[in-house]
Amino acid sequence: MYIQLLIQSFVAASVCLAMLFAAYSDMRTREISDLYWKFIGAIGVAGWVLIALSEGTFGIPAGLAAIAQILFLVSVLCETRIDGTVLEIASVILALIPAALPGGTVEYSVPVFFCVLFHVLYSIGIVRGGADAKALMAISIAIPVYPELGFGVFSGNGVLESLMVPSFSVLFLASVLSVAGCAVYCTVRNHGASVPGFYCGYMMPVADVCSSFVWPAEDIVDGKRCRCSIPEEGKNVEICDRFRSLGLSEIYVTPMVPFVVPIAFSLIFVLLFGSPMFIL
Repeated sequence: MYIQLLIQSFVAASVCLAMLFAAYSDMRTREISDLYWKFIGAIGVAGWVLIALSEGTFGIPAGLAAIAQILFLVSVLCETRIDGTVLEIASVILALIPAALPGGTVEYSVPVFFCVLFHVLYSIGIVRGGADAKALMAISIAIPVYPELGFGVFSGNGVLESLMVPSFSVLFLASVLSVAGCAVYCTVRNHGASVPGFYCGYMMPVADVCSSFVWPAEDIVDGKRCRCSIPEEGKNVEICDRFRSLGLSEIYVTPMVPFVVPIAFSLIFVLLFGSPMFIL
């Protein structure tokens, strides 16, 4: 028991430290190296394999699940000659095999299923940044279950914990922190002015948009300015040019939230206190 707890503690501490460095990079440049996610995924797979070996539970199901997890990480983090979709399909198939074996279980395969979920959420735009999705995938693999390390303030039963795995709880809490933080920042920036959208954006000189971490939240349509959704990457310049062509000097923008920052702090919270989703 002591060895398992030691391994869990080492993996959790290493993952949290890597996430904090990744969060710092995201806050400064909005760019994060894939090395962070490779490190988190590798140390996570190695950690739970060591735990399974120390418990004497490492067999064919666990081995297949480990290969499945590694394949999924390779598919999203590494450039290979094999198409990433092929690797992901192979990963899912390998993850399903343990459940079909005599006396099999999907316990080891759950991280891969959540990796698929986060990839889908990224593909449909719910998780906006590629680094955000990769962070959640890496956390899914590195910390597949709630470790017995914290204070246990929020705890659930076996069914709840299998549905609301740590990475899913991290996404939920990070989303709440992100929305709340953005609302506070924008409200302060607007000096408390009660104008439409004061809690999710603010006015900025058009000349400063392309050098700032913001998205234009309005555009020019048929010669008139109107609110718009977050533009595709690289469209900021075109939108600003349309404003300049009409002689407009200010534009309403919404800040680019460095989402890995709330993910990192949410992970630490979940590891220490459990998932606040258990009280919902």
